[in-house]
Amino acid sequence: MKSLWAIGLMIILSPTVIAKELLIGVEQFDYSPISAVKNDHYVGYSRDLLDAFAKQYNHTLMFKYFSVKSLFGAFKSAKVDFKFPDNPNWAMDFKKGLDITYSAAALTSIDGVMVLPNKRGKFQLKRLGTIMGFTRSAFTEQINKGTITRHEHENIAGLIKLIKEDLIDGIYSNIFVTRHFLKGSKYAANFVVFDNTLDYQETDFSLSSISKPEVILQFNEFLKDNRAWVKKLKIQHGLMP
Repeated sequence: MKSLWAIGLMIILSPTVIAKELLIGVEQFDYSPISAVKNDHYVGYSRDLLDAFAKQYNHTLMFKYFSVKSLFGAFKSAKVDFKFPDNPNWAMDFKKGLDITYSAAALTSIDGVMVLPNKRGKFQLKRLGTIMGFTRSAFTEQINKGTITRHEHENIAGLIKLIKEDLIDGIYSNIFVTRHFLKGSKYAANFVVFDNTLDYQETDFSLSSISKPEVILQFNEFLKDNRAWVKKLKIQHGLMP
């Protein structure tokens, strides 16, 4: 990972290296309100944030959509200049040997257990619902030991139905995505709520680049200079704990 000091020196000595056309690889996965691709348009908090950054620095943004797995490969093979979201702890073996620069956190996402309101903080979790194929490291040890039984479903709607029918005790999911789903569903907005007395995981979403680290420094500057506006944008999209 390049040091910010070295990147800053690069900008001072070579002012023309700042890119004006930024090709960003993003996930073609509905993770509303954080991000989604709808009618071939990238939308959500991530798009609004990146658009504001590009406007401030007079950049032009282009987005290419990939599955979560394919995006890592596209980034590694330089089919895109940037990856969003990214995190230094993701796919560490796959990215081994790459000189990747990561931005400061554009968003701190929270994965945790959503439970019925009357059960928050009042029971021992024994049956946990998760999205199919999605690793839940917070409870891996208990699941492997058999003290927690894991029940998988392909989407949030199916997991909500399972908890309604008392087939599971809680849903391990992104709390912001689950809240957003409930607002547009037949269920009450607080049908399930975040139980922060149970294990949860906070993950920083960053912008990353191999070829254009100087732009990452710009993005960090943008996040710092517009801290109040970024907080308002998070509130607008329902991305505050």
